[in-house]
Formats: sequence, structure tokens, C-alpha cells
Amino acid sequence: MASPRWADDASTKAARELAQKIAAQIDHKKKVMVEVADMTGEMRAAELDDAKKMIESELRARGLRTVADSSFDVKVRITLSADNEERLWIADFDNDGPHATLIEPFERSSFDAKPWASRTHVDRELVFAGNAPILDFACTNPPAAKECGKVLVLYTDGIVLMDSDQNFPRIAFSRDSPWPRDLRGRVAISGSDFKARIEEVECSGNFARVPATKCSPINGPWVFAGPEEMTLAFLASSGNWFQWTGATPSAAKVNREPFFSLAGLEAASEPAWISTGTKGETRLVAGKSENTLATTSAWGSEVATVKTDCGTGWQILSTSKRDNTELDSITVYEWAGNEFRSLSDPLELDGTVVAMWSAENGGPARAVVHNLKTGNYEAYLLKVECSQ
Repeated sequence: MASPRWADDASTKAARELAQKIAAQIDHKKKVMVEVADMTGEMRAAELDDAKKMIESELRARGLRTVADSSFDVKVRITLSADNEERLWIADFDNDGPHATLIEPFERSSFDAKPWASRTHVDRELVFAGNAPILDFACTNPPAAKECGKVLVLYTDGIVLMDSDQNFPRIAFSRDSPWPRDLRGRVAISGSDFKARIEEVECSGNFARVPATKCSPINGPWVFAGPEEMTLAFLASSGNWFQWTGATPSAAKVNREPFFSLAGLEAASEPAWISTGTKGETRLVAGKSENTLATTSAWGSEVATVKTDCGTGWQILSTSKRDNTELDSITVYEWAGNEFRSLSDPLELDGTVVAMWSAENGGPARAVVHNLKTGNYEAYLLKVECSQ
């Protein structure tokens, strides 16, 4: 897939901030149509379409409904322009009578292809944002779909389907005692059915009947699925880390370092696991032999894997080695047979990654970011794209 020249950090950040300003000025009951034009002559047709999709995604994540037909209530015209010193994203629309014009500038010097010169880049899609802590989320559309569809959000106090047509159906968790401080939660999808696990509670439901979701205690291990095999791990009772166990509940406990994050991949055409240990070391382990293939202490505590047409075919997404008070970043790596190879520049974020999960089929990873500037929790789909 060709890399969009417009999509460097400065231009995409400016476009997202412009979309946020638009969302703040339009009644969320209204349907919005977006048009994007380029007055600089630098964007190809495909890049214009990419920009439009990104802006529409940002608007939907903030509660607006976007349409592509004549049923719109508000038409927003967004233009990329330039002056002698900087480039400008400009939005024009009629909002209940008065004409509105919003401008988001960004520096001219940053508008180039340098961030895309490496072999891959991370394409992030914001699918939802809100001020309540998010543990995980899932898209109702199948993985091959171009858009996420409705978003199922796992909160610390319940599960909500972000569907205005169903009046945002939810199921609340009922507990006699407070949750631990550092919660872990995950959502798994199978067709229109879903399972959500939070600590030692598991809920099963269907997108069409969220209020009928059934939740019950569960004492078993968490299941981690990778290519051709799975592994099991127990969540620590006094922390947010996991302890390896065998491939079946009755198997002997595996003697490996406890981990915060775990993802499956293929290394040299064999199943393998990448884990971030509680002592600060990331470890690549062969699935069959359980031999350690490599270690690194340079990565952060969250990892995920995606299957692509780039490089060796499996890429690793890793956060940076920063604490929860610093802005995080995500970098793409791969195992080259004898070393970890960096395949991208760091994707800088506006906050810290609080959770990152791999898709069972090797599709886009899921990340939850706590935005330290706004205080919101943001749900992203992360795709790895090949650069030319």
C-alpha cells in the first residue's frame, strides 16, 4: 500500500484537532457529510480519500454521524491550503444559519515524507474516545471490513455498545467489593457474539441483546491465542501481571518470567511468543521448544503483533520505555532471525498506552491511550502498512 505523503505527525495531528473543533460546534443529532480538497497540489486522489476517512473517523469517535449521501444535515468542506510560512487545514460549514470557518495551521517544514521513509508505518484509527477509563473495546464489523462499525466498550463498571439506534445498550457489573486498583480486561468477538473478561468475571452476550448479557465468576486462566497454538496464564491476585501456565489447564506451570503483555507470532515459520516481563525485559520464546530466541530491555511494557505483507510477514508493535506521566510512542519491529529490527519511526502519542491487545487472526491491534492533555481515554485500531 502506498504511503500517504500528507500523513506526517504534524499534518495528521492538525487534521485531528480540526475535527475535534468541528465536533464541538455541531449538534450530535445531525448527520454530517465531509468533503476534502487540496489547494496545494501535493495530494494524490488516494491521499485525499485517506484524509477524508481519517477526519470522518475522528468525528464519529466524538459522537457525530457521518454520511456520504444527500441525507446530510451539515456539509463540512475541508481544504488543505498554504501560505508562505505554514500549511493550513480549513473547515467551512453552515451551522444553524451562521457560516463557520475553522482553521488549524501546522508548520510547513514538517510536511514531508521523511516519517514514511522507513519500511513500515503505523496507521492508527481512532474509533472512540470518552472521559471514563476504558479497559478494551471491539468492533462489530468483521476484521476485513474497511470500517469498525459500532464499538463495544469494556469499562471498569460495565459494557456499553455505542449504538444510538439502540439507545446505547449496556450491562453493569455488580460487585460486593471494590475492584483492584490496576484492572485488566479484554473483549473477544465471534460473529455477533462477544465475551468480555474483567479480572475474575466473564460475561457472554450478543451485539443485538447487550442488556441480556450474562456475567459470572471464573477462576480459570486467561487464554492467549497465537498462530497454530495457544497458551494460558493466570492473572496475579495482587497485581496486573500474568503468570505462565501450560497449554492446557491441567498442564504443569511453565517456568518463565511473569509478564504484563503477551502476543503470538511466527518466527522462522514456527509459532512463537513475545512477552514483556515484570523485570523490564522483553523476551521472544519459541512456541514448541520453549527456547528463548532473543531478549531486549529497550521496549515498554505493552506489545502486540500483526500479520502483514511487509518484511518477514509478522510485525511487533511495542510501546516505549516511559512511565504513566510521560507521552508514549509505538514502534514497529520484526524478528530478523538473529536480531530485532526496527521498521518504523516511533508513532508519538498524546498520552500513555494503558492496554494493547493483538487480534486473534493477526489483524489490526487494539490500543487504549490515556490522553494526558485532555484526560480522555481513546480507543485505537493499529494497522501496520508497508512503505514504498
